[in-house]
Amino acid sequence: MKQTHTRRWRGGLILVGALLYLLFLIAQMPVVWLIDRMPADSPVSLLQASGSPWHGQVARVIWRVDTERIELGALSWRWLPGELLGGRIGIRFGLQREADVLGGIVLLEQNGWTLKNLRGPIDANVLGFASRAFGLLQPQGRLIVDIPSLYHSSRRIHGTARIDWLNARSGLVDAPLGDYSAQLNSDPDGRRAHFEMRTLQAGLSIDGAGEYFPGKMPQGALRLKPPAGEGGRVYRPLLNILGRPNAGGEWLLSFNPR
Repeated sequence: MKQTHTRRWRGGLILVGALLYLLFLIAQMPVVWLIDRMPADSPVSLLQASGSPWHGQVARVIWRVDTERIELGALSWRWLPGELLGGRIGIRFGLQREADVLGGIVLLEQNGWTLKNLRGPIDANVLGFASRAFGLLQPQGRLIVDIPSLYHSSRRIHGTARIDWLNARSGLVDAPLGDYSAQLNSDPDGRRAHFEMRTLQAGLSIDGAGEYFPGKMPQGALRLKPPAGEGGRVYRPLLNILGRPNAGGEWLLSFNPR
């Protein structure tokens, strides 16, 4: 009996040692080795990488959609080993372009992911890559992201998020659009989230709302309304893409991500 116990204990030590050695090898592996093995048709390109999968950086992150591309900046990350105690992989990351830094924590779990304390600015032209509806506007300006905590899985979403679009402009008109704010809040049971966009100050009013069910496409619409009289004529090149106004003088833009 004692010999059986000793063999099991010795086998367990060998297994733990092998796992630790494997982790050591992964930790020492250059991240560029992994990036070189990304699919050739990946929409994201990571250039000039250094470091390891646990602590490294990429000098240039490029996002491609169809024939268009956008430079997101430099990406850095650091593994948070303490999150393993909760059964998660935790990574603190930062995306920097010039003086702007968008940073926070992402937690990867078996059934979903969580964003925590994700805050900072990013170029508003990412809206055109994330959403076909916003792509029609050729968005410009600056986004301010504030996500205290947001959990998402295939069936549940919990938390809140806010994104402000400041100094908003469109490539289709010469006049500035204004400042806007979008807010997302989940239901207590996590089965649904509501999003709302409102105008803070603007020449062109953009307001709307919709719903998102995990695993399905968001549903909703935006209402665009120019100022009355001659002041609204400058926005006509943009609004004419959307068709004709309704009886209230508003143009509707259906929300439909790529």
